[in-house]
Amino acid sequence: MNQSRFGENQKPLFVIEGPIEVKAYRSNFRPFDTLRFIDRDKLMKASKVLLEVGTLEAAGRSATLVAEIRKGMVTGLSLRGCANCPPGPKADKAKLKRIFPQVAEKTLQVPGRTVTLPIPIKRTGSLIRIVIGPIVIVIQTDPQFCIMVEVGNGFCIVCFFDEFVCDTFPD
Repeated sequence: MNQSRFGENQKPLFVIEGPIEVKAYRSNFRPFDTLRFIDRDKLMKASKVLLEVGTLEAAGRSATLVAEIRKGMVTGLSLRGCANCPPGPKADKAKLKRIFPQVAEKTLQVPGRTVTLPIPIKRTGSLIRIVIGPIVIVIQTDPQFCIMVEVGNGFCIVCFFDEFVCDTFPD
């Protein structure tokens, strides 16, 4: 896969101007090789496991994607360790909630737009496969790095600064 496609010069899928400038990019997901050593049968029985599954890359930044797994299904996602993210203030959760409907509406228009939870864990021979991509990455003017996740009939934005910021859209 072409590395420059997900580099600093990557063009956004859409931009929203407002209290927080939002730019959305298609990301590249790189699963960790260590997933092949995970015991799928134990994951199918586990009540809750947090597992670092790979890295997301977009707009010259990357982060580790952590999956919450319950009984063989990915039920939650979080981000850790943003590489190449400049230090700065965290996004204001209240402002993010105000622009949330616009972000969700624009994201709905992007083909292959989001991850829908829960995600089943698949097995190919002895390998475990967690199908995560493509994911739209949302980056504000501050250094935050977020992803959009569909949960049921709503959406959540997952950022470094907090757990999920969720809402139902459309109502």
